[in-house]
Amino acid sequence: MRERTSAANDADASAPGGRAVAAIPDPFEPPESEPPLDIDGVSVRITRPKRVRSASDVIRLLIGTGLVVLGIVLATIADDTVGGAQADLIDEIGRIPSRLQEAVIGVAQVLGASVVLAIVGVLAVRLQWRRLGVLLLGSIVATLAMHLVAEALKLPETTRAIADNAVGTGWIDDPGFPSSGYLASSAAVVTLAGVWLSRRWKRALWAAVIVLAILRLLSSATGALDVVLAIAVGVVVGSLALVAFGAPNRAPDAPQLVELLRSVVPDLRGVRSAAGGTDSHAYELTTDDGRSFFARLRTPEDRSADYLARWYRSLRLRGREVEPPYATAKRRIEHEMLALRTAGDHGASTPDVIGMGASADGSAVLVTTRIDGQPLTELGPGALDSPLLEALWREVDALNGARVSHRNLALENVIVDANRRPHLVDFDDAELAADGLDRARDVAQVLVETSLLVGAEPAVAAACEALGPARVGAALPLLQPLALPRAIRNRLRKGDVSLDELRLAVCRQTGVEEVALERLERIKPRTLFAIVAMGIGFYFLLPQLANLGDTVDAFQQADVEWLLLLLLGSALTYVFAAIAFAGSVAERVPFGAALRSRVASSFVSSFTPAGTGGMALGVRVLQRTGVDPAAAAASVGINQVAGVFVHVVLLVAFVSWTGRSGVGGFSLPDSTVLLLGLAVVLGIFGVALLFRKVRRIVLDPALRAARAAASEIAGVFRSPLRVCMLFGGAAGTTLAYVVAFAAAVEAFGGGLSFPQIGAAYLGASIVGNAAPTPGGLGAVEAALVAALTGFGMASGPAVSAVLTFRLATYWLPTAPGWFTFSWMQAREEI
Repeated sequence: MRERTSAANDADASAPGGRAVAAIPDPFEPPESEPPLDIDGVSVRITRPKRVRSASDVIRLLIGTGLVVLGIVLATIADDTVGGAQADLIDEIGRIPSRLQEAVIGVAQVLGASVVLAIVGVLAVRLQWRRLGVLLLGSIVATLAMHLVAEALKLPETTRAIADNAVGTGWIDDPGFPSSGYLASSAAVVTLAGVWLSRRWKRALWAAVIVLAILRLLSSATGALDVVLAIAVGVVVGSLALVAFGAPNRAPDAPQLVELLRSVVPDLRGVRSAAGGTDSHAYELTTDDGRSFFARLRTPEDRSADYLARWYRSLRLRGREVEPPYATAKRRIEHEMLALRTAGDHGASTPDVIGMGASADGSAVLVTTRIDGQPLTELGPGALDSPLLEALWREVDALNGARVSHRNLALENVIVDANRRPHLVDFDDAELAADGLDRARDVAQVLVETSLLVGAEPAVAAACEALGPARVGAALPLLQPLALPRAIRNRLRKGDVSLDELRLAVCRQTGVEEVALERLERIKPRTLFAIVAMGIGFYFLLPQLANLGDTVDAFQQADVEWLLLLLLGSALTYVFAAIAFAGSVAERVPFGAALRSRVASSFVSSFTPAGTGGMALGVRVLQRTGVDPAAAAASVGINQVAGVFVHVVLLVAFVSWTGRSGVGGFSLPDSTVLLLGLAVVLGIFGVALLFRKVRRIVLDPALRAARAAASEIAGVFRSPLRVCMLFGGAAGTTLAYVVAFAAAVEAFGGGLSFPQIGAAYLGASIVGNAAPTPGGLGAVEAALVAALTGFGMASGPAVSAVLTFRLATYWLPTAPGWFTFSWMQAREEI
């Protein structure tokens, strides 16, 4: 049987079902700032945000974005094909008798006007002006967005066919109404209004939009691609607004929740949100006779989130790892209830099931007994003693005997009562009739959790004593991050025990030889990154290929000796960059590792703007060598700052050397302008810091990172050798590029002095670093050519020299960079 994996398995452990935190005098006594509600004799104090970001809105946004991207791609790479197909379709529609066409256009116009006007009229009658303003704004944005898309994707063949065959009259004077912009506006309005409408009304309005699109297509006044894009653009605009600003919370409110809970617990007296955790739909209940219960609510929005998580996991993980999502929230609750009862009937300590209820809107609730105790993670260090550890493994043994796999045995889901007895809760991810691999997953998860608390050897010894060496050895293939919930993975990163150490302990105590890990991934993120990176690189390479013929011709007349110097200068840049990289770290970094990281960065940085990929790679390399993450980030930052400082100093020096105030074809900005710009930036930053939220988001993390990195920075500047390596390497890197560029210029005739060439390169590099394209593609070439021609070099040789320089210093190093990057991955250096 395949394994069932829900969104919760890859999310942080939430408030565990069936638990209650001890030492709370009165769990239903709310703070004075939040007085409880009294609903028909029930004291209610729940956390229910007014606005939420819904997974269903994210799904609509993804689908709409996909359709827009598909339409743009088709119109870009298959202009003639798409345009010709649409023109043929419009030609065929143009043969329909004109009377019939006029009737069709009239129906489309009336229907198009009624879709939006009906919603506007209802809101106006109800005096809901704020909602009306939101819809009006969304309508305007969608119309403008569709206008921009239509202007960018005009297909000549389609435009000609529309001009020849479009009907000239309709029930409204303009036969182009409703236009594609109006159709996009209608889709945006229906998307935004859907959060306030019932399911029946939403279906009716979307049906009207679809009918409108069909009739709009038959009117011959637009093409098929425009109609699909119009609906997609409207959906994107509406969904983006809901995702960005949130939508009204569609979960049951307090009266609805009380009504639902009373269908299971008739003598309900109090309801409050569960203490601790992140699950906003977990509640603690009390009754008239003082009994306590725990309830978990599932809504249709949870099902949408489940869909979204499973889509992602389906792309990344193999088929057996992901089951289809639950059809309804009720089915999900029924599954958890059955898993709880099955585990309890076979001796596992679980909450007793009281019952479940369902509402008309598709929500469902499960009510269980409430266990007085605390999660094992909250008991403090040393809490997992030998008796408790043995009792925990007995619970795992009982689950195995019931053929139930919990699949989320993070210690948040182990509640310890006053008698030091563990109880298992939160069976939302559980798998019934679990096979051996399913059950071994539970063993692997508990092995990792207990090893982090008591050490690898004692944890494995306790597991072998409770389950036997064979069953513990069966968990070896699943001692890997993908088999662990996110909460366990987070603790594993911060803990003192590694998975390698744990696997060795299992092998020693069970007598099982090291086995291959179970293959859970369908595609690795680094593979996907490589595919995307190569695609981006190919996209930006295409414009360069337009001048490839000129470059090849120029090579035939170039001076080979200068080209060899160009290649040598390009190679030296990586040597000096490795010296600067090693000098930016207070700890000793092997020069080989530093050099490999700089060579690999030539591949990574080629597909990320402003060299961000190379910076991230540098941080990762330092972390793998044992440098603290904050210190690693600080070291990379020091390296970048040193490079900028040296670059600016050399630029001023070379410009002064040329005896001019500008760089070739462009001038340096006046100092007054620079100071004014700096003053404006500092003023805006200072005003922003007056707001507490901005300080919390921007300033506080920056100060924490600065404090964490202060010792690393001080360590670098306490060593004269490292300071020389840092700034000397940065200067060497920049000068090596200048020499390489000078060699390229001389190879094609030259005619410029060395300071002019240096000023041209340094000035153009600043333009390239400011460009949003990877490696400054396009911007660097244009700036270099402008600088050379500004200094007096002929246009033809200047273009050839620049393209040859970029080929040697940007494109050629990506091949060894890719091989080095792959080698470092295989050696786990990154």
